[in-house]
Amino acid sequence: MAPGMWTRPGSTCLMAKTLGRQVSSLHFFGETMTQTQRSVRSRKLHASASLSASARGRLTAVAAACALAALAAPAHAAHYVVHNEAELAAAITAASTDGDPSATIALANDITVIDPYAMPIATKPIAFVQGGFTLSAFGDTVYYANTGITLSFDGTVQGPTTQLKIGVGTVVLTGTGSNFVNGIEVQEGQLRVQDGGQITFGNAANGGLRVNGDDTHVAVTGSGSFMDARDGGVDVGSAAGSSLTVADGGQFRTAGSASFATAAGTQATVTVTGPGALLTSAGSPMTVGQDGTASLTVANGGQVVIDGGAGTLNLGTNATGSGTLT
Repeated sequence: MAPGMWTRPGSTCLMAKTLGRQVSSLHFFGETMTQTQRSVRSRKLHASASLSASARGRLTAVAAACALAALAAPAHAAHYVVHNEAELAAAITAASTDGDPSATIALANDITVIDPYAMPIATKPIAFVQGGFTLSAFGDTVYYANTGITLSFDGTVQGPTTQLKIGVGTVVLTGTGSNFVNGIEVQEGQLRVQDGGQITFGNAANGGLRVNGDDTHVAVTGSGSFMDARDGGVDVGSAAGSSLTVADGGQFRTAGSASFATAAGTQATVTVTGPGALLTSAGSPMTVGQDGTASLTVANGGQVVIDGGAGTLNLGTNATGSGTLT
């Protein structure tokens, strides 16, 4: 399929319309005939008229059924196939105006985005179907999702610097093998790693996970899903509240330390819940409410492990800090 080409279901209805035009256009051309030929022609005309009426009746029924089906059918997503950065940008732009409520963009090659900040901003939900191909960024990897918009990636995404989540919408990663040399910053909205998605990131010099924008959230859910911060630690908290959720078999691991609501006036909520859910920190202590207000909930079989089980959990360490454990 050529880039930007897409189709919708409805071939049966299209066939009905086409046949209808063919039936309605049936006609006979006059010619000089004998009496016997006129009699034969008369019988043929009568049979053709009957056939046409019958066919029109059937086609009318089909057309009515198609109209009802069109009213009842769910909206369909446009589908685009891209081979390079230019086609990727064009597909995102086209998807914004194609009239469908959502779109899928399929990668047909590994694609490297040279200038992520110059990519168009999606204005509707888009599922990036990677088919085993890798989507890379030359610099920072920027995901911009506006209100009510979800951008999902089912393959490997990677970059040599930092992954930035911008915009109050949601980014969903379900692919494996994703890797970022530097950390992940969630400045707005939500980042979700789920359905077996796996991502490794962070270093001591440039940080691990920072969830510091107002009303920002990170979730790792489902068996086989994990976020692995090689180094750089974890810092979650904002004035309007931020959260980290690890649930239902998901795992979050950090080789550094973890601190929630580090600064005064910030709030953080951490939840580890469900069988197999695991939050591990190789660094110690883990701090819940250093100078801000934070809560840690461990429920329904979830586990928190600090320094292999030998570490310390601090609750509300400083004068303005407040931490709770449930």
